[in-house]
Amino acid sequence: MIIKFSNVGKSYYGSWLFRGFNYTFQLKAASSYALLGNNGSGKSTLARMLIGQISPTEGEVSIFNKDNIETKSSDLHSLYSLSSPAMELPEEFTVKEWFAFMDKTKGFDSNVDLNTLQEQCKFSKRAIKKPMYTFSSGMKQRIKLCGAFLTNVPLIILDEPLSNLDQNGFDLYNELWNQSQDRKAIVVASNDEKEYQKKMKKLDNSNNLSAMVRHLEQLITEREKEGIIDLYPTLKNEKYISIDDFTVYQQDSSDLSQLGD
Repeated sequence: MIIKFSNVGKSYYGSWLFRGFNYTFQLKAASSYALLGNNGSGKSTLARMLIGQISPTEGEVSIFNKDNIETKSSDLHSLYSLSSPAMELPEEFTVKEWFAFMDKTKGFDSNVDLNTLQEQCKFSKRAIKKPMYTFSSGMKQRIKLCGAFLTNVPLIILDEPLSNLDQNGFDLYNELWNQSQDRKAIVVASNDEKEYQKKMKKLDNSNNLSAMVRHLEQLITEREKEGIIDLYPTLKNEKYISIDDFTVYQQDSSDLSQLGD
């Protein structure tokens, strides 16, 4: 799947979160992206634009399926899963009922069934029978993460995935990531290094990094003239593409022609 942003901007109540965003996401199996930034920088908005939940104020988001045929954002529902603090769970459901509903609507991976979910997500037999309104925020976050990682879809969107998690929840997050990273595309919107650090492919001192820096230096020159972007002054020591207040961190840097498209 390819999702291309062309001169995209988003504003709320007359205030711009970002403008002039041009980037092509190559969302194939085993690819990972981190969208980094401070609170209010627009990273969560960008993540939801990827899956058509939010429309841009200006510009265009084009979506191409695996056959390189342009498709509508409304057709993406069966292709992605989401975990987000803004995502509401049907709290009157038990965990078991919620996962049964997800199994009917999207289905789980072939190696997952309702009987093994309890073990994979580390829920007790008692917990899966309780309504979700009785759970802490950390337990609800674990339910969201299990649903996102184990659903049978090619794309996982994770918005601040470690919110409210304790160490056991963090360990579960790492386990779920390791199970999924070779088979699915993963996009993380985050301001916490633990949510993406060591999960993205390193570019340290490689020819790819040198080529990436040269490419970005050219990009800076071109776009600063247009007044579009302001990259961090420490760019040469970073492995990110920063546009205004948020950053895109690409896992697979082998195709530098896609950077800044």
